[in-house]
Amino acid sequence: MGHFTIDFANYQKVDVRWGKVRKLRVPFFRRRKPHELTVARGYIVTIGENKETQKIYRLFKFQTGEWFTDPDGIGKLDTEELLQIKDAILRKEVSGV
Repeated sequence: MGHFTIDFANYQKVDVRWGKVRKLRVPFFRRRKPHELTVARGYIVTIGENKETQKIYRLFKFQTGEWFTDPDGIGKLDTEELLQIKDAILRKEVSGV
């Protein structure tokens, strides 16, 4: 688990908490089939300071480099705000600060 803050347009405070998300998929019939383990990096992004106006987003980055809004890899990042959050997280990770 980790924690950092990012700069985001028109918002005072953006907290990002991240950690590994592991999901074990077991086949219905367990006959000699290996278990699949899906590993993703999960981000909980909190925008705003007070609870009434605060927005919370959950983003998941898979090992393939794809970003989704759920751990099953179904919901793509479809709004401009989510894409800006993703870009800000990538900039923060690349800078290493």
